[in-house]
Amino acid sequence: MFLKKWARGKDQGGSYLGDNVGGTGDINTDGLIRIDGHWEGNINADSIVIGVTSLVKGNLKAKNIVINGTVQGKLEATELIEIHDKGNVQGDIKTARLVVVEKGVLQGKCHILRDMDEKVLEIASREVSKGKKVSEISE
Repeated sequence: MFLKKWARGKDQGGSYLGDNVGGTGDINTDGLIRIDGHWEGNINADSIVIGVTSLVKGNLKAKNIVINGTVQGKLEATELIEIHDKGNVQGDIKTARLVVVEKGVLQGKCHILRDMDEKVLEIASREVSKGKKVSEISE
């Protein structure tokens, strides 16, 4: 899965807020950030890893987001969101791809981004009007 080393370890480069760190405010950074402490505020980065001991209250926006702790807020990832077995997301998410591992929690709405959404809806509508069941439609 995405960022396996970062999901497990801390010494991979990038920005790191340890489990003894807490604070408030918005974070905007290029590259990767890992949060293991408590943070209140929005986080924008290339990639975000939320550790098992984390509690983050705020919106997260990145290409890739890995959740091992608790997040209360909206998540938006252009590529992938992973919610691991100890991950708990309380808020809506928007992403191109979503992985929720067994025992991972998502309490909110999920919107999967697709480049071809309009084309898919057009094809589905046309095929259903021809009498096909939705399960029989393929691109």
